[in-house]
Amino acid sequence: MSKRNWSKLASAVGAGLIVAGCSEYLLELPEGPLKAPECKYEQASRAAGEAAEEYAKAEKPPAKAPVETVKAFEEKRRAAEAAERSEQQAEECEARVREWSDLSAQWQSARAAINMARAARNQITWTILEIVALLATVGVGVWAILAARAASNRDFKLLKKQVDDGRREADVTQQIGQAQVRAYLSIANAKVRVAEVPDKDGVWFSGFEIEFTIKNSGQSPARSLNIEARGIYCLEPGDLGVSCRDERSIEDVTANSERPTGISLRTALRQSDRALNDVSSFSVELKVEGKDVFGDPVATSGRFYCFWDQFKSRIQSAEMSPDVKQQR
Repeated sequence: MSKRNWSKLASAVGAGLIVAGCSEYLLELPEGPLKAPECKYEQASRAAGEAAEEYAKAEKPPAKAPVETVKAFEEKRRAAEAAERSEQQAEECEARVREWSDLSAQWQSARAAINMARAARNQITWTILEIVALLATVGVGVWAILAARAASNRDFKLLKKQVDDGRREADVTQQIGQAQVRAYLSIANAKVRVAEVPDKDGVWFSGFEIEFTIKNSGQSPARSLNIEARGIYCLEPGDLGVSCRDERSIEDVTANSERPTGISLRTALRQSDRALNDVSSFSVELKVEGKDVFGDPVATSGRFYCFWDQFKSRIQSAEMSPDVKQQR
């Protein structure tokens, strides 16, 4: 997990703790109502009521009534007024009791609601903490997996590089070893003479017989060799020339050895036609192809030419000069 993801996780945890603290402050339960008021006016109210009844039954004394009668009447009147005040006080006390009861019921309801809110808040807080812990666990697990994967990729790349380097070194070593022991072919000592060459039906044609030597300067044999010859002869100086071609297979050439061989080229001139005694020049391209002991192709080629006017007899073999530009 990157530093940025860790900072996000820490911010989320901090925000959750701040919300939990604020909710604890907001859900503080206020103080409940004071103690219920006590009403002590019940007996006084009952006595005052009796005095009020006596005052209601009493008649107002006449103007010239005795003093005792007037005093008694005044006492009853004062008792009735006291009874009336006691009733008012009792009613006020009952109103306060009813108000306290309503307030107490509201406070109990608020307390129950706050307790429920606290329980819900605590549940939410624990849920958030569990989610944060789960996310942290998942983050650590993902980070561990990614780190292990990155380490595995690094190890795999390092191992692959080592294997590739070892393979390249092995290939270079193999190439060096094969280059040291493979077959290397070349062609030398080419000679040509005019000859009669038969075809597959036994018809004789005028042609050429070419003799040459295949050299193998390598340390292993050359196998499955095939010779291809392409010749061009000119009957008169300045002619464009006439081409002829043939090919054949020969045996293997062992290491550090030479194998004399040859090939015949048949022209289109039959034996009864114009002889090749008038040929002025002849050139041939020889190709030798095969495989070495490793199964890789090995080949060489060379071009040779001669001018017949340099020789007194067409029957004798003429040494052919190699074309340096074409010799391989």
